Amino acid sequence: MKIIRFFAFVFVFAGCCSFVHGQNQVFAFGDYKIGVIEGNTLKYYYLSERNMRWTEDASLAFTLPNGYKNVFAFGDYKIGVIEGNTLKHYYFSERNMRWTEEASLAFTLPNGYKNVFAFGDYKIGVIEGNTLKYYYLSERNMRWTEEASLAFILN
Repeated sequence: MKIIRFFAFVFVFAGCCSFVHGQNQVFAFGDYKIGVIEGNTLKYYYLSERNMRWTEDASLAFTLPNGYKNVFAFGDYKIGVIEGNTLKHYYFSERNMRWTEEASLAFTLPNGYKNVFAFGDYKIGVIEGNTLKYYYLSERNMRWTEEASLAFILN
């Protein structure tokens, strides 16, 4: 019964959220963790096991850069932010308790891209025309690499 309630909650919660200027307002960070964009701020919420209520962790609030196009999670405490045609990576540093840009991981998106989303840690999907292309961050040379064999044609 808990599973049904959870999926009903996700359906209602996700279904009520709208899109503004093509930006997701709500997205998952992992199990029972969500990011909510309010104005120009990303707020972080988690489901408290103690009282089963959504609780904001204000220490994780992140002011988004002016002119950002989209935001999505790469995993716990890692986000991708699209500015212009560049995907920038940020992570929450527990050492200094703030969001930090990982400038060396910036990725220039192909001209004419339609959408970008994460497949997991340092793996992204980019929709170009009617093709979904898969990119990953190569551990060997720390460069974004397209894996052409995983391209998917959208109808």
